[in-house]
Amino acid sequence: MTNKAEKIRLNAEWIGHMKAYRLYDPRYPQQTVAYVDSIEEAEAEHPEHSYVEVDADTMHVECF
Repeated sequence: MTNKAEKIRLNAEWIGHMKAYRLYDPRYPQQTVAYVDSIEEAEAEHPEHSYVEVDADTMHVECF
């Protein structure tokens, strides 16, 4: 169970040919959560999440 003040982070990758963002959990980058037209739309509909826009070329790179 997560703390109510803690937001669940989702990454947002721009998909040009779809003109939409692909939302995914950074722990499971191959599993798409949803597609949205804008990050603002996602924030308004699901305020329990925080969104981080990522570059498609580096989306699977983790830095430690």
